[in-house]
Amino acid sequence: MHSFEIGQTVALVSGGPPFTVLELKADKVFVAWFDGFKDHQAWYPRAALEPYATQIERHTLGAERQARAQEAANLRASKWINDRYFG
Repeated sequence: MHSFEIGQTVALVSGGPPFTVLELKADKVFVAWFDGFKDHQAWYPRAALEPYATQIERHTLGAERQARAQEAANLRASKWINDRYFG
C-alpha cells in the first residue's frame, strides 16, 4: 500500500482525474478535485489510490509499447508487400 502526504497529487488506481490529498486516516484518504468549475471531495480507501505520477508513467509506458508494436506491425506489412509484389 502506498504512503501519502497532505497536498500530494493522487489518482484512483483504475484511472480518472488527479486528486489532492487533504486529510489522512489509517485506512482512508480524504481528497478533493475539480470537474470544470465544480469542486468535489470524498473519502477513498488507501488501496484504491496511487501517486498520480505512477499513473502517468503507466500510461506513458503503455503508449510507448503500443507505438513500438504498431511500428513492428507496419514493418512486417511492408516486408510482406515487398516480398509478395517485388520479391
